[in-house]
Amino acid sequence: MVHFIQFNPDRKIPSIKSIVTIAAKDEEPVKKPLPPFDYNSLPLCDLSKKIETPKINLKEVQKSFLRCVFPLLTRFFGYPEGLLFNFNTVLTVCDDEKSIRDIEIREFGDDMWTVFPSCRENNTLVALGVENKIDSEKWIKETIPNLEMYGTSGLISNSPVYDNFQNVAISGNEESLTMEVMENGTFIKYFFLRKKKKF
Repeated sequence: MVHFIQFNPDRKIPSIKSIVTIAAKDEEPVKKPLPPFDYNSLPLCDLSKKIETPKINLKEVQKSFLRCVFPLLTRFFGYPEGLLFNFNTVLTVCDDEKSIRDIEIREFGDDMWTVFPSCRENNTLVALGVENKIDSEKWIKETIPNLEMYGTSGLISNSPVYDNFQNVAISGNEESLTMEVMENGTFIKYFFLRKKKKF
């Protein structure tokens, strides 16, 4: 089932009447199989040794991704809605960038991906934009026993599977930080000026 919600200029949660179903199917959606993963079979992490050459160079991954993404996104400047339903399709070619394709990212739910740990240690999951549907999060919490989960969402007030949950959405630029919070069914925006540090 696909829903479109009408834009509400008052930033209030729309009523159920304003949600329009444009396509519906009676059959249950096909669930993707969860990847096999046995956390208990992993060796303990040896944190006493310094890693001379990290497996993933995060700066190189970021540079490589930006080099690939920027030209693809420029055709949507001035027309961001054209990217709305095409984001994954447009950017999927960037998965083949050399520094990116070596990262062992595994899909474990509908539109959820993770890099599984390679040894046993304390793990943390951070999710920005949590939804009501939490089957995937429940599965990964059961699969990785010592996982601490942090989540935020501007659309829902709480999520029971997360150890730490905040009802906020955050965005920003060089000058300020914007925090959007749902209070009594209405989105409230808070603006914070960034403090500049002198070195």
